[in-house]
Parts: sequence; C-alpha cells; structure tokens
Amino acid sequence: MTINMPDRDEQARLVRYAVGGFSTTLLNIFLFWVLSFIMPGYRSANLIAIILTKIYGYLINKLFVFRSRHLTNRKLVREILTYIASRGFTGVVDYFGLIFLVSVIRLAPFPAKVIVQGIVIILNYVLGKIIVFKP
Repeated sequence: MTINMPDRDEQARLVRYAVGGFSTTLLNIFLFWVLSFIMPGYRSANLIAIILTKIYGYLINKLFVFRSRHLTNRKLVREILTYIASRGFTGVVDYFGLIFLVSVIRLAPFPAKVIVQGIVIILNYVLGKIIVFKP
C-alpha cells in the first residue's frame, strides 16, 4: 500500500488550516470559559461561544485557509449557505457533544469542551474542503 503525500498547495492549505483552526478553537474555548462565569449554566455559554466562533471561522477559512475569492453574488451566496449548513452541523455536534460528555459520561464541562473541539476541527476541515470552499 502506498501513501500519496499531499502536493505543495495541499500542504500549505493544511498548515493554514492548522493555524486558523487552532485560533478558532482557542477562541471557542476561551469564550466558553469566560461566558461560563457570566452565564447561568454551561449550555448557554457554549451556544454563544459556538455562534461567535462560527462567524470568526467563516472569515478565517474564506480569506486565510482556502483563499476563496468569490466575487459574484451567486457564488458568494452559495458559499455562505453551504458554510452555514456544514458549520451548523458541526455546531450541533459541538453543542450536543458537550451535553453528552457532561451529562452522560460525567466529565467536567471544560475538559469535555476541549475533547469536543478536537472532533469538530476534523469535521470542519473535511466539510470545508469538499463542500464549502471547493476551488
């Protein structure tokens, strides 16, 4: 079995995704942590953190990771709608994954949030590459 190494463009995109994904993940976890002190319950804090970081994530992925430069209204609307759909899905994974880990597995909210973010990072990259920001 041979393993094909990604070409230079794909390697560069993976590095950019790592940087962008890392910053988005840190923002999500940081907002969750801060909001946990302000909001009643971890669920509200998580929902607000998810919404804010999805907006930030769109901008980072569009401009920095995938370098999408759709200038026509039609392509831009399609890109935004597919982003909302794919990130909506991972937002659901993020929201209910945290509830599952806290309520069923009995992890503390903060470590559970970190675990869920690892899953979300992988899903976001795959969906971003094949659905949202395809060349």
